[in-house]
Amino acid sequence: MNARPLLESEIDGDMDGIIDINDNCPNDPNPDQEDLDQDGLGNVCDDDSDGDGVSNGDDQFPLDSTENSDTDNDGVGNNADLDDDGDGMNDTDDAFPLDSNETTDTDNDGIGNNGDADDDGDGIDDTTDNCPFVSNSDQGDEDNDGIGTACDSAENIPKEGMPSLGLLATTMAVLVAGLYIGRRD
Repeated sequence: MNARPLLESEIDGDMDGIIDINDNCPNDPNPDQEDLDQDGLGNVCDDDSDGDGVSNGDDQFPLDSTENSDTDNDGVGNNADLDDDGDGMNDTDDAFPLDSNETTDTDNDGIGNNGDADDDGDGIDDTTDNCPFVSNSDQGDEDNDGIGTACDSAENIPKEGMPSLGLLATTMAVLVAGLYIGRRD
């Protein structure tokens, strides 16, 4: 008995039970014929199963068209995650929501405070700035307490005719030191 050759309409090349002319992945077995993005290619052979424009290999959520990345790898995609980089700062308050090493940019120069030598943008390096988060290029310090007047609390700024707290503290320190030295002798 001679077997007749199969007609093209009868061929099932991937042997998944679906004949090739009806199979959305004729070269890859996929008996369920799932096609999430309904583009005519089954998920098994579709490079972008969810149709979000990101290939499955680069998509952390290849079956969810609303998500494709998870910066902090917490299992929640960035679109739904309130803290994409996992630094503990809500994205709405985080100047750098995708960088867990930065959260704040005081002077809005695009450089986070951790890497910015002049956080307030006043031209004075933070290491010598007497008020590193409030712009005060004149470095004024009315009460001589080492904290710039621009960020000093109002009660610490001397009133007209009153000695500053810094001057009072220095005077007291000199008096106490003099008494101590005088008693030692």
